[in-house]
Amino acid sequence: MTQWFFQLTARPFGLWLILFLQLCCLPVWGQNAVVSGRVVDSSGGVVAAATLELRNTATNVTLKTSTNAEGLFVFPPVIPGVYNVSASAAGFSTAHLNGMGLEIGQSRTVNLTLTPSAVAETVTVNDVAPLLITDRADRGTVVENQFLVSIPLPTRNPLLLVTLTAGVTPGNVLVAGDNSLSQNQTNEFRINGGRMQTSEVLIDGASNTTTYNNQVAAVPQVDAIQEFKVYTNPYDVEFGHTGGGVISYTIKSGTNSYHGNLHEFLQNQLLNANGFDANRARQPRVPYRKNQYGFTLGGPLLIPKLYNGRDHTFFFFAYEGFRWNTFFPFVGTVPTAQQREGDFSQTFDTNGALKLIYNPYTTQLDPTAPQGAVRYVRDLFPGNMIPKNLLNPVARNLLPYYPLPNTAGVGRSDTNNFIRSAFQSLENDRIDARIDHQFSERHSMFARGNWFEQANIQPQVYGNLQAPVQAPNVIPGENWIVSDTWVFNPHTIYVQRFSMATSQTNRVPLTLGFDVPSLGFPSSITKGMSMLQFPSLTLGGYSPLSNSPYYTVSIMRTYQYANSLTMLRGAHTLKAGFDWRYYTVDWNVIYPLRISTSGAFTGGPNAKAAAANTGSGLADLLLGAAGVNYQINPHWKNSHPYYAGYFQDEWRVNQRLTLTMGIRYNLELPSIEANNQYVYLDLTSPSPLQVPGFSLRGGLGFVGIDGKGRRVQTPDRNNWEPRVGLAYRMQDKTVIRAGLGFFHHPYISTSTDTSLGFQRTTNNIVAEADGVTPLFNLANPFPQGILAPTGSALGLGTLLGQAISGPIREQRMPYQAQWSFGIERQLPLSIMAGIGYTGTSNVALPARIAFNQLRPDQLALGSQLTKAVPNPFYGYITDPSSTLSLPTVQYAQLLRPYPQFTGADGITVPSGHSSYHALELKAERRFAQGLAVLFNYTRSKLIDNVGEINNGQSASFNNTYCFSCDRALSYLDIPNYVNLSVRYELPFGLGKRMLNRGLLARVAGNWALAGIYSFASGIPVIVTSPNDSNAFNIGITRPMATGQPAALAGGPQIGDNGTYFNKAAFTRTPQFQFGNVSRELPDVRIPGKTSLNALIEKQIPLGERFKLEFRTELFNVTNSVNFNGPQTSITSAAFGTIALTQANTPRVVQFALRLVF
Repeated sequence: MTQWFFQLTARPFGLWLILFLQLCCLPVWGQNAVVSGRVVDSSGGVVAAATLELRNTATNVTLKTSTNAEGLFVFPPVIPGVYNVSASAAGFSTAHLNGMGLEIGQSRTVNLTLTPSAVAETVTVNDVAPLLITDRADRGTVVENQFLVSIPLPTRNPLLLVTLTAGVTPGNVLVAGDNSLSQNQTNEFRINGGRMQTSEVLIDGASNTTTYNNQVAAVPQVDAIQEFKVYTNPYDVEFGHTGGGVISYTIKSGTNSYHGNLHEFLQNQLLNANGFDANRARQPRVPYRKNQYGFTLGGPLLIPKLYNGRDHTFFFFAYEGFRWNTFFPFVGTVPTAQQREGDFSQTFDTNGALKLIYNPYTTQLDPTAPQGAVRYVRDLFPGNMIPKNLLNPVARNLLPYYPLPNTAGVGRSDTNNFIRSAFQSLENDRIDARIDHQFSERHSMFARGNWFEQANIQPQVYGNLQAPVQAPNVIPGENWIVSDTWVFNPHTIYVQRFSMATSQTNRVPLTLGFDVPSLGFPSSITKGMSMLQFPSLTLGGYSPLSNSPYYTVSIMRTYQYANSLTMLRGAHTLKAGFDWRYYTVDWNVIYPLRISTSGAFTGGPNAKAAAANTGSGLADLLLGAAGVNYQINPHWKNSHPYYAGYFQDEWRVNQRLTLTMGIRYNLELPSIEANNQYVYLDLTSPSPLQVPGFSLRGGLGFVGIDGKGRRVQTPDRNNWEPRVGLAYRMQDKTVIRAGLGFFHHPYISTSTDTSLGFQRTTNNIVAEADGVTPLFNLANPFPQGILAPTGSALGLGTLLGQAISGPIREQRMPYQAQWSFGIERQLPLSIMAGIGYTGTSNVALPARIAFNQLRPDQLALGSQLTKAVPNPFYGYITDPSSTLSLPTVQYAQLLRPYPQFTGADGITVPSGHSSYHALELKAERRFAQGLAVLFNYTRSKLIDNVGEINNGQSASFNNTYCFSCDRALSYLDIPNYVNLSVRYELPFGLGKRMLNRGLLARVAGNWALAGIYSFASGIPVIVTSPNDSNAFNIGITRPMATGQPAALAGGPQIGDNGTYFNKAAFTRTPQFQFGNVSRELPDVRIPGKTSLNALIEKQIPLGERFKLEFRTELFNVTNSVNFNGPQTSITSAAFGTIALTQANTPRVVQFALRLVF
């Protein structure tokens, strides 16, 4: 870190940057609270030069300020807590407002009235904290610590509670419980229709996200959080680098008294419900144990005989450990002893029908095909048995790593013929620490650190190291900050801070060093391999073998520096700011040799459109009909900076109206790779390949050569974000809020697609150009050896004959426009209720575009496209792993826009769009008389034309020439989402209103109940059809509509034989056509999710300072079962049905013991 700093300042630009940062300013008040207001006399006249004091009742830290000529004042930002404020002036009595509670992100307006007095008098008023904030336009929800620690929360991960806010929906509506505490699963939610993984997450004002997937770095523990706020409409221009939402956490600070707790949360299988799948299979509950334990301690920093920190220096420390151990119940399909010898005479499907195996070596043109049609047919293997002389030696050496079946399959089939439970564990440790120091009334500092580490040990379900699970994974993370605040004068405040967030992944395969040639491959195959490990085998119709144990070491960091200056000028609070961040990624991924089969080569009799219940992935493997590839990746080190500046004027027009007007400018430059290992997609430059009859263009461009800059794209500098907000207090208890703002999404860290040329995949060729005539070579898949990356040496001639991809050269940052209008009302019984409308529009969303796709008029050529024709590139393209090195080629290839490449995809091309509209209802009651309630309901509609990058959806357009054809309901459109959280402490027991003394009070009193209920509508169903011709590059292929409705008249049926939607509404898409079914069905959704978590708690007061809490928590109280969506592939035998496999966690019982002091 120090070395990096001096390297930066040693350069003229770096020195200029540091000086500029010191002179610029950034208010980062989102994690603190601000008190401002006006002082008037009894006649309503302003009182200038009045002296005000703000004192934290827990730490005794006191701040002073004074009013300006308008009678206005503002205090520096303070941490959430309880405060007393006073105002005094010569000739007036002193006014006190005591017990004023401040929460995160709050701008509290305090208007004090001074009464003329000839002698010193004091007028004291005890504050009744209003839930209704009347001078801010932003909208969101605050969750305070008292509520946060007292409701049932799976894994005690506070980031899972953001959905308690109206307008926030989860990324996975099916899951009711999650044992993961890892960072990459904690930013997967949408805020007001924004994209997942684009929200900003702050801890004490410091960014807690890193560049890849905007992943969260550190996860603070529940007991360390003072409170947090979810900003769904953050119109204050201090917020940026977000796709529309901000989550801000404040870590606790110490006080003048020592406070803390000890806690232990325990689960085991004895009281948990058995899973739905296990009950159906009549299997017992697997052993299961989870412990979550820790402590917190905060107070004044005291060093006996050396230092007394009361009123000045405070510390807070928290530790929590998490240990989860279970036996993972694996149900899979493995090859039988007969099948391993090529005997498929006893291989049946679940209905008892024999699965037919065809001989790919008999593939021939069908003489009975209609004139002009091209159709290939095959013959069956006699007796459904592969002759011994055709069995591939590599396949036979791979199969012993599979265990033999240990149970009967479903029906007469081999499906699910292997069951085994294996040990699985997850360990997590978290530390949160903070120290605050008040040098004087005008100067304060704090430093805080969060450390996080998680280790995942996966189950070895095969009893060896080749199980189909990921390698052990260690995931560290951290976030720390140092902040310095100065009050130059009562109307000018300066803040500066530096922070760093780090997220890591360390995954090392257990088969590291495996002797690959021992499987029957030639010894030369290891030449060029970056690392030796057992191959990954994906076998169609069977469970995988060692399918994802790749080596990964990644380190992602975010450095941030910010300083701030805020000035009060008359009725205007002026804020100007600058925010600098520096993002780095150090990424090293090494894949094993990958082998895959699908059963396509043993399907028939039509070789290109095999009949159902024919073909076998295992039979393909035994014949050597397997795709084999090896990918070499560069060790990738990229970085990019982010700059933002803004100015805002918060104008208190009068006592009722506050206008906030501001503008923010962002500049997030594209990445630089340390060794210039970046490429981009150049679609216009002439190709160095000269072939008669073609005027070729396009290829991969390389950064850092031929006058090209080092950045992967040319930057987008047009990133202005104007914002305006309005808060109008109609009455003392009613406020109207409205606003309009623009927000630019975080820069998406480019994937390894940007390193083609420095990355290279060597593929074997399994078939001739027709795609069906065999060229099987599993025993020696790479006779030419593993091909080394060529780097930038070949320029536009890199990867000729292969598929290329990369970002386009011009960057355009995606952005969101959001607007809102709402009314909030303070109701009796300390309830605040609100209704509002929010709309958003996301523009220039990243998508993958197949630029090498055939035009619709070319597709009209039909079967001519698949005919084998002389290859004009033969002899020019010599890469033996390319089909363009063969004497013949499909005619369609020659019609592509870039025929020298089999594919040319643009990644993260700014071409997507989404729109969102929502009605939001909310009601809230903070803790009062033992009752707290938080309710929200969101009725929304989300439409887009492309899925999301890195979120398991297709981010590709189906038809490159018609983006609007993909416009439909979003994959994650959730029209109805309800959350209700309640905490109620019964009014009986010690310290309560009733039954508050004696033995009965101790036994029967001090009980509390709490619960969280949620309901989410199901997401739309996506129906797919196979791309039979493979004549054009597209995303998910959709079927054709028959004209019948997709929804069943009697409603969907869930069950073993139930039909979820009308299968007759769809038909297989003919070759060379695009399906006309909507990308997502508007009238068929997967089942919605209902979830109920609850707790019952007994509190035992132990004197005045100690309290013991014993809880019983239940997650998924009703033991509701959520199933995955229906099978949506039109060629699947299970099309239109839902597999009865539980997607959520069955009921879990957790006991907890907390000692609070």
